[in-house]
Amino acid sequence: MSLDSRTVRLSILAIAAAAMLLPGASLAQAQAPAKGPDGTAFYSPSAKLLKGTPGSVIWSRQIKYTADGRVAPPSASKTMLVLYRSRSTKGKAIAVSGTVDLPKGKAPKGGWKMVSFAHGTTGAADVCAPSRTAAGGPADGYIAYASASYDSWLKAGYAVLRTDYEGLGTPGRHPYLIGASEGRGGVDIALAARNLFGSRLLSKAWVIGGLGDAFKGLTGLATLILYSAAQEAGVDPVTLVQPNIAALLGQIEKVCTAQLGSKAIFGDIAPNAILKPGIKTDSGNKVTYTKFDRLSHATVVTDAAPQAAVLAFLRAQLGS
Repeated sequence: MSLDSRTVRLSILAIAAAAMLLPGASLAQAQAPAKGPDGTAFYSPSAKLLKGTPGSVIWSRQIKYTADGRVAPPSASKTMLVLYRSRSTKGKAIAVSGTVDLPKGKAPKGGWKMVSFAHGTTGAADVCAPSRTAAGGPADGYIAYASASYDSWLKAGYAVLRTDYEGLGTPGRHPYLIGASEGRGGVDIALAARNLFGSRLLSKAWVIGGLGDAFKGLTGLATLILYSAAQEAGVDPVTLVQPNIAALLGQIEKVCTAQLGSKAIFGDIAPNAILKPGIKTDSGNKVTYTKFDRLSHATVVTDAAPQAAVLAFLRAQLGS
């Protein structure tokens, strides 16, 4: 997909990344954005604040690390919660939230190189946004399991950018697994980071990496994917699914992924009972991935071998 002449490759089924250089002529000096409000008001700017260049910063505020916190990683010297401008898949000006983590120590010449992290499935409700997560929260387990990976990137000297994605935390619908939407979120937070900190601290060299779909095959997740894709295509999802599934679609934007899989919602329904008879599900997407034997969807993120493989990839693309 092409985003303002910047090419982004975003893998949905495996850890992937593409090395890119950000346009930097207009980003030499850091902006001084307003300090964002506390609480959930941070995520809801007025309509007039949405106007501006994608990647420009609406406001930000620092999140301090605490031992029982979930948002600021222990290896970051500073974590900033940021609200930045982007575009929806329909070209509408929107605000997207996320976090920017800086490594400890002195920035190298040219600034720290960046990893824009595209998080895995957490759900479609605003409370599922990674920057809103808290210990014991409804999406905590789906977010915290990847924290060791991006903390290791910070230790290796890379800045980490973590978009929440369009409509996750902020107003509007979350276009789940819609590549153009997730890609814009991951690209524009890289621009926002350099607008926030400037070229002295952050390099133009960066990669974007994503985690896959959590617990693939479960009915709740499969329905969430179908629901998002149908809406993006302008198709009423009710026309695609069995009546008992249709009656539960309203829960998708109210709870997180873990709750969708509960017996109270989709947990007792087999995946092959989602669609009405005759609905075609052919896909022409091609995915390249690396296989790690004896690892699950969750442990491929936490295991030492794939973590080392990812760091080796980052060093090969960005240098140490």
